[in-house]
This record gives sequence, C-alpha cells and structure tokens, in this order.
Amino acid sequence: PGIISACTMVFMPSISAYVITDVMSERQIMIFGNAIQIAFDTNNWNGGSFLALIMLVIIFVSMIATGRFQDNSEKEKGSW
Repeated sequence: PGIISACTMVFMPSISAYVITDVMSERQIMIFGNAIQIAFDTNNWNGGSFLALIMLVIIFVSMIATGRFQDNSEKEKGSW
C-alpha cells in the first residue's frame, strides 16, 4: 500500500505541474498542465476546460485502479 500511495502522490502533481517544466526546460517541454495553461491564457475557455476534464478523468481512473489493487492485496492477506 505504501508503494501504491507514493506512486499516486507523484503521478497527480507531475501530470498537472507546469511551472517547473517551464523554468527547467526554457519552455521546450510541453506537458498536459502546460496545454491547459496555454488554452486559458489564449482565452480558449472551452478547450482549457475540456483538457482539465480529461486530466480529471485520467486521475480518477488511476485512483480507481490503485484502489482495486490495494483491496485485492488486503484480501489475500486475510484482513477484514
């Protein structure tokens, strides 16, 4: 459970953080968070909202997948 929790805690900010990649790569690397920020900066509210919704769905699906993995490992150990 600790490894799964750590992976989730690293995955969620890494998909959405855009300031660090802008500073470190001098705006040469584009991640999902950058695309959302650019869409909102150019007043493309519909596009930015759609990209944010996609990111929310990806995070939700990953949390469901890790939750199911944790439940299966706890059942195998014999815990209630």
